[in-house]
Amino acid sequence: MRLFRPSEARPLPPPMFTMRQEHELILKDDRSLKEADQACLCEPARKKILIVEDDASTRFLVRQILKCAGYDTLEANDGEAGLRMATEEMPDLVLVDGLLPRMHGFLVCKAIKALPNPPHVIVLTAVYKKITYRWQVKSEYGADELLVKPVCAAELISCIEKVLSEPEIDTPAFALGSNEHAAAAPRSFQVKA
Repeated sequence: MRLFRPSEARPLPPPMFTMRQEHELILKDDRSLKEADQACLCEPARKKILIVEDDASTRFLVRQILKCAGYDTLEANDGEAGLRMATEEMPDLVLVDGLLPRMHGFLVCKAIKALPNPPHVIVLTAVYKKITYRWQVKSEYGADELLVKPVCAAELISCIEKVLSEPEIDTPAFALGSNEHAAAAPRSFQVKA
């Protein structure tokens, strides 16, 4: 290691700013930081979406799509857990599969829509593909939309944005009838082998 002698020491470059100019720059940067903080406070909160799906790989794919689109996600792997999370976590939207263990997806939708200030609900199905099912799921179970699987990422995000942008309408609460069992599929949606 080579040491410099005082006579060899290189002079420091002249300061780029005077002390006063530096102080003004610091104050200016501080103001711009405060303005940026205020802008962050004004940004709307990220929307929270609950994914109720029993297939782990489908949950994973949907979660990745939603995170890339800027949404926060929650997950449940059966109907009862989905209903419990919808009640406790109060998401902005629920994506629920039509066929779920422990509680049918359409009944989960109906029970969620019976909550005070219910979230939006989109039902996903690979079985109930007829146009009459879309009307039935919306009118009888209160779903905001029905999407048929497989659904592409762009279609899913487009549907979510459309549903979330719709104003909340005060509709009569849907409740489970006394003769409907939560774990059974609705009679009109029974799949015949």
